[in-house]
Amino acid sequence: MIKYLYPILIIFFLVGDSALAETDTTTELQRLKAQLNALTAQVNRLEQRLQAEKNTSNAGTSENNSADNSNDTSQVADLAQPKLRFSGDMRGRHEYSDNRQKPDRQRTRIRLRLAAEADLNDSTTLHMRFATGGDNPTSTNFTLGDAFTRKEFGLDRAYASHQFNEQQRLFLGKMKNPYKRVGGHGILFDSDLNPEGLAWQYSGSAFRSTLGGFYLDERSDDDNIMLYAAQLGIQHAFSDSALQLGVGYYDYDNLQGATPIYQNKQLGNRFNNNNQLINDFNIAELYAQYDLNHFPRPLSFFTTYLNNTAADDENEALMAGFSYGSAKKPGDWQIGYSYQYLEADAVYALFNDSSFAGGFTDSRGHVYEFVYGLSRQTSLKFAWIDAVNEMHLGTPRDYDRLTMDLNYWFK
Repeated sequence: MIKYLYPILIIFFLVGDSALAETDTTTELQRLKAQLNALTAQVNRLEQRLQAEKNTSNAGTSENNSADNSNDTSQVADLAQPKLRFSGDMRGRHEYSDNRQKPDRQRTRIRLRLAAEADLNDSTTLHMRFATGGDNPTSTNFTLGDAFTRKEFGLDRAYASHQFNEQQRLFLGKMKNPYKRVGGHGILFDSDLNPEGLAWQYSGSAFRSTLGGFYLDERSDDDNIMLYAAQLGIQHAFSDSALQLGVGYYDYDNLQGATPIYQNKQLGNRFNNNNQLINDFNIAELYAQYDLNHFPRPLSFFTTYLNNTAADDENEALMAGFSYGSAKKPGDWQIGYSYQYLEADAVYALFNDSSFAGGFTDSRGHVYEFVYGLSRQTSLKFAWIDAVNEMHLGTPRDYDRLTMDLNYWFK
C-alpha cells in the first residue's frame, strides 16, 4: 500500500498549496481530509484486487508445478530404468594332466569374465565382455604361481546386434559364436572362441540359418585370411521331445600355404618343411540333437560329423554323446559323456576344443563329466578326458586330463 501513497501525497501537497491560497485553513483541512479518506479507500480496493490476482496466479503456478513434478517423476522413473545389464562369472579350476612323454603336471587356474549389454533403442543392442587369459583365442584361463604378478584382463567381445524383426538379426564386431554347437561341444569351435566380422541370423519356430564372414588374419603384404560360414538347421517339437537337424559349410580363404597365425602353433594340422599348411579347409557339417523330457530329468543325445572336402585324406571328424540331468538348482546334478574322433586335417586346429587332447587334432578319446548344483549361482564340475593323440604318425600317445571346477556366476 505504501507504494501507492507516494503519488497520492504529491497530489495532496500540490492541491493543498493552491487551495490554502484561496480559503481559510479550517475549511481546507476538512476538504483535504475527505479527499484523503476517499483516496485511502481507493488504494485499499486496488490492493485487495492485486492480492486476489496474486492468489489466482499462485494457484495456477501450483497446479503447473504439480503437473511438472508429475512429468519430472515420470521422466525420473524412465531415467531410473537400467540402460546397462551386467553379468559375469568366475571359475576356479584344479587340473592334473598326464601326457605320457612329458612330466605329469598339476596346476590351479582361474577364469574371470565380466559382461554388459546396453539397449540403444528397440532394435539395437551393444554387447561387451572382458575376460582373463591374454590373447589366446580359445582359452580365458590364467595359471596361478607366477610370482604373484598381475594377470592380463582384456577385451573378449565387442559387437552390436540389430534386430530387424522377431526372426532376423545382424551382428557386427567381435561377437559371441552365432553357430549351433550341439551338446555344447567344441569339435569345430571352442566354447571360448569369439569370431570377428559380420553375421546374419534367421531364427524361427522351425527353421534357423546363419551366414557370416570373419577375419582370421589381416595382412598388409598379402590377401587377408578369411572364414565364410553358413549353417542351416530345422527343429520340430513333439509332445515331450524335440529334434534338431542341420548342415553347415565353413570355407577358409587363403589359409592353404599360410604359416601358423598364432604363436607358431601347428596343433596337429599337417605342415610342409617350410612351416606352411599343406591343405586348405572347406569343411562340411552334419549335426543332430534329440531332447527328451518324459524322464525324471532332461535327456539329450547329440552328434556331429565333419568332412574337410579340400583334403584328400585325414579329413574326417566325428563326435557323439549324451547328457542327463540339470544342475541349475541346489542339489541338482548332471552327467555327460561324449566320444570324439578327429583326424589331422579335419578341422583347423587353432579353433577346435582346446581342452580335448591338449587342443590337438589327430586325436580320439572319451570325455566323462559330472556337475552338481551347490546353489542357484554356484556349481561344482568334475571332468575326465581319456584320449590318444598323434594317431596318423604311427606313434599314438595317451593323454589324460582330470579337472575340478568351481563355477560362480551372476546376472
